[in-house]
Amino acid sequence: MYRCSIIERKALSIIEKWRDYRMDKDLRYFAYYTALILVKEGSNSPNLIEIIKKTLVINTKFHLKNIITDLFYVRPVNPTIFRQVFATLQQNIPYSSQIDVGIYSKEILELILSLELEQITSNIHHKNITKPYLLMTNYCSEHLEVYLRQYLLEFMQIENTLQHNIKEEHFAIIFKWIIEIWNLSSDQDLEVIVQLIDIFIVNLYNYLCNKENIDYLTDFMPNYVDIALQFCERNLHVSRSAIKNCSFGEEKFRKEYLLYFYQTNNLADRKILVQLYAAFDGITNELVEMD
Repeated sequence: MYRCSIIERKALSIIEKWRDYRMDKDLRYFAYYTALILVKEGSNSPNLIEIIKKTLVINTKFHLKNIITDLFYVRPVNPTIFRQVFATLQQNIPYSSQIDVGIYSKEILELILSLELEQITSNIHHKNITKPYLLMTNYCSEHLEVYLRQYLLEFMQIENTLQHNIKEEHFAIIFKWIIEIWNLSSDQDLEVIVQLIDIFIVNLYNYLCNKENIDYLTDFMPNYVDIALQFCERNLHVSRSAIKNCSFGEEKFRKEYLLYFYQTNNLADRKILVQLYAAFDGITNELVEMD
């Protein structure tokens, strides 16, 4: 039964009654299965989220994982209930860690991006460690790659009431996902995100310049240094080119980079900074002194 994710319309009214089994220890999985099927069909039946929350706690062997992953592949009939299910899933780390799906629906991607921004906004002053929604996904179709690039460009350019660090964190999470997931193996692939690379380099530079004004106890900032190293390791020539052609110039970037290195007390950051500088510049006097 758990593998059956397509139900005839005329059968929905029958299985809907299975929700009543949710308190029955022997039959409760019928209720869990039913709740997920009804969500997929866009139902507004009561208690669905309550049942699904229980499902994620009880179903530790992930019998229903295939039906949950199906929700990422369909166009949401009822976006509100899908939103609640994804938020519930995100809060259950053992279960959300089992989800690894592609995105083919623009509506699903929009929903995930909206939840991502909402999570950042709610956590920005609390430093809660939360897993990005995007980490439940491992792919998006080509037309969604183009959409995502345009979404980020417009998001960073438009004036809104969001705090600056919220915008930066949202951008950084998505950019990190892109460089980890997308196959940026050709010039054509990189061309799609070249403007995003430029934005990231500017954000990294501004972060280095403003390090003294950041209150690390209250201001949540993206881990620019770690993301930069990841991107550099995958696309060294693109990283070098972006820095050489940036508006503030390579020399200013190098200067702020070295100042940041010598002023930070974060040993993990210092180690990554050495690796990143080596990737950019090879063996130089500055690198020898840093090491």
